[in-house]
Amino acid sequence: MVRRLVFSVLTLAAAQMVAAQSTPVALIGATLIDGTDRAPRPDAAILLRNGWIEAVGDRATTPIPRGARVIDVRGRFITPGFVDMHSHIAIGAWVFDTVQGRPTLRYDYDEAATRELARTQLAFGVTTLRNPAGPTAAAVRIRNRIRLGEQE
Repeated sequence: MVRRLVFSVLTLAAAQMVAAQSTPVALIGATLIDGTDRAPRPDAAILLRNGWIEAVGDRATTPIPRGARVIDVRGRFITPGFVDMHSHIAIGAWVFDTVQGRPTLRYDYDEAATRELARTQLAFGVTTLRNPAGPTAAAVRIRNRIRLGEQE
């Protein structure tokens, strides 16, 4: 079940990247859990265009534009992205530094670990997060890379 959910989230994330192009993308057949307390909607259709959700409905009644890229996601679940309100996205290690003669605590930011953590968060469905501590400039850089599509 977890593998299906993770795959479904990744499918939607990949479809959204494709949908940023002008060709519409239709995800059809998944069970949609929309986060509004409504019952899950089996055999749903989600139409994406230019990076936005344009339509959501039942596959049988939702019109799919001619020329749309259709992705069959039957047997999968699609949910809204999760929000992590306490995530340390810009990570590294605290180092006790005595080089200057006076002991100080220094934070060594780890770019590779931060990129991997961002990929892992997305793989588990986290699409929005709050970074309550850590190096703000590094967190802003990773956010900007994600927005620009430079971060996988």
